[in-house]
Amino acid sequence: MAEFNNVYGSLSNFLNVFIATLSYDAVFVDFDQYVSLDTLPYENIVGVRGFTVDSGRITIGVQVMFCVTTIDDQSMFAHRDILDQLFTLCLPTKSIPYLDGTTGDVLGQFTIADGTSILPVHRSTARTFQMMMVNLLGDRKPAL
Repeated sequence: MAEFNNVYGSLSNFLNVFIATLSYDAVFVDFDQYVSLDTLPYENIVGVRGFTVDSGRITIGVQVMFCVTTIDDQSMFAHRDILDQLFTLCLPTKSIPYLDGTTGDVLGQFTIADGTSILPVHRSTARTFQMMMVNLLGDRKPAL
């Protein structure tokens, strides 16, 4: 289904552009590819962990979990800073480009809807892990 691929491409592009602006080294990861935190690359990571797509006749609704995990960050300074910067970009009325998942062409925009939430932090011996729920509403329904 092209629509699902377009949403995934849009979300991963958004996070990769965000990562490029950070003053910390970080990589993009699709967390759905991993079954355990222990198998993640030993790097600071910003990524996607699951999303839903609701395609109506006029709009596209998306719910996504963005994840931030940092390594060797006992004070959680880098973790909180990265999460704060991402949260600022995901406040209601901000937008994310809606892209063609194959070509990268802009198809429209997602507007961030009310309900952006940061979930409680999880800590392991080597890293912190925290998710943020974001709701998006697409301004155009693409042809399937």
